[in-house]
Amino acid sequence: MDNIAVIKKVKFINDELNKVTETIIEANNGVQKNMYAIARSLAYAYSRNLFEDDGFKNVSEYANMVFGYKKSTTYTLVKIGLDFVNENNESTLRSEE
Repeated sequence: MDNIAVIKKVKFINDELNKVTETIIEANNGVQKNMYAIARSLAYAYSRNLFEDDGFKNVSEYANMVFGYKKSTTYTLVKIGLDFVNENNESTLRSEE
């Protein structure tokens, strides 16, 4: 998602398209921050087995039953949360990575 910043440098002839593009970029930036928050929260639940008291076998079962996330999505988010998200729900990767 870091490549979205490149889109900001594009200038379209149609002013309405420029406005729509900026709106999409702003919304996407919010989505990205929210995904990092989700990844960090799932990683927290995973690392502390918070789901066990409520009868879930694992974090994947919890995320699937509550949010509809598939197993691969859940564990990808957990890995991202554990490895690449700081306490402010921001990526610790440089944009080049």
